[in-house]
Amino acid sequence: TCIDTNECVANIGSCDENATCSNTAGGFLCECNEGYQGNGAVCELADCPENASLNGEGRCTCNSGYNDNDDPISWSSPSQAWGGACSDDDECALGTDNCDANASCDNTAGSFVCACNNGYSGNGVTCSDDDECALGSDNCDANASCTNNPGGFECTCNDGYTGDGLTCQDDDECALETDNCDVNAT
Repeated sequence: TCIDTNECVANIGSCDENATCSNTAGGFLCECNEGYQGNGAVCELADCPENASLNGEGRCTCNSGYNDNDDPISWSSPSQAWGGACSDDDECALGTDNCDANASCDNTAGSFVCACNNGYSGNGVTCSDDDECALGSDNCDANASCTNNPGGFECTCNDGYTGDGLTCQDDDECALETDNCDVNAT
């Protein structure tokens, strides 16, 4: 009777270093390990799905800003390919962004962008109130005073003037009888 030689133990098999050798009756079989594709004698890294990359353990995982919650990434031995898909995380909706309270958050593919709201300056992560009154960027009437508020300003007509602060008209104190003239004066 013949005795089968285990080519894998005897290291006769010519399997790739990224393949597993399996002894068979009268021969051996080389199969590429998970994450590799080829004929077993030659194995190359398999491409990860879009928006995924190999981690330190040779497995595909979604890149930062993406998740595989809807279609988990997994290795398919028969097809020698990674399956699954990475979907964008909406950091703004999830509240995982680091935008300032006075900034807007806009989701982008795999990330997000912060922008300071009107009336504030900064990089979106840190926003400071603009003092429109001190900067002279207010639109108050020349006969009004400007008061800075968080994110904006308020215009108030000066004494002796009436209006909304953006437009102020001189009060006619004589016609309004709000003057302090003597009754015998004109």
